[in-house]
Amino acid sequence: MTSLPPCSATITYCNNTMKILVTGISGRMGQAVKQAVEQHPDTELASTHDVGQDIAAAFQLADIAIDFSFHGFTPELLATAVQQGKPLVIGTTGHTAEEKAAIAQADEVNHAAIIAEIAQTLKPAP
Repeated sequence: MTSLPPCSATITYCNNTMKILVTGISGRMGQAVKQAVEQHPDTELASTHDVGQDIAAAFQLADIAIDFSFHGFTPELLATAVQQGKPLVIGTTGHTAEEKAAIAQADEVNHAAIIAEIAQTLKPAP
């Protein structure tokens, strides 16, 4: 596997292991992300999250979160990411117009909300 890019002023995690929170851990994609994080030498599974658990506490242990939960959870997750000033990768799909607006607003405030509608992006061409 490839390592993180060389050190520079723009890379926060230089010479350190990136601690990752995986949300939606009980789902198929959550499990796949967890496995990938555990196998990569430059990443560490800092915490996991699923329905009914405290997202703020889970996020405090991590440098970044990768979300594959449910689109209805996105507003709470965004609020936590903004409050803690941490980046967020959203792999969850099916967001409503209101949820997409919340994502855009969080990105303007935090400059760290990374949107990845993976199911749409990776669909093979017809």
